[in-house]
Amino acid sequence: MKISCFKLTNIVCCFIFFAIVAGCSTFNSLRSCRINIDYAQDMDSKMIWPDTHLQNTFCKYWSLRYDGNIKKTYDMEAPQFQNQVTFEQYGHYVKRTSDNVLNKLLINGSGKEGENTTYFECNFYMKTSSGKDISGYIKDKWIQVDGEWVHALKDPLFFPIDYE
Repeated sequence: MKISCFKLTNIVCCFIFFAIVAGCSTFNSLRSCRINIDYAQDMDSKMIWPDTHLQNTFCKYWSLRYDGNIKKTYDMEAPQFQNQVTFEQYGHYVKRTSDNVLNKLLINGSGKEGENTTYFECNFYMKTSSGKDISGYIKDKWIQVDGEWVHALKDPLFFPIDYE
């Protein structure tokens, strides 16, 4: 009798342990922001975001982009962009993003352009596939379309799109 209670206790403990491990791994895979976002010293991070949905969408987009998930990031681009740029063109433009490691996005400020457009002034810091540390500046635009935030990719050379 003692042996079967011992076995039953071990089985229950193993089941609980594996359930916890499975739950934690599921939770981590649902976490959308795997990038390091920092704010300039004089910025109040709570005042940067017009709503938490944009903050989550921003994190999800940049995480997916550096993970190399081109299909999902293309789907997050604005309809105006998708109407003018094919998936193949977009893929050629962003395909090497996943070869690099985004160390940090530093948000220096944000603002609104009209009622439904928000932009973020960001410095990015990344390590290239060759090991070189580089940094740069982007003005990252987001548009609210039918209550959803979408990314408004604009490159004056490759994608000179007006989001009006």
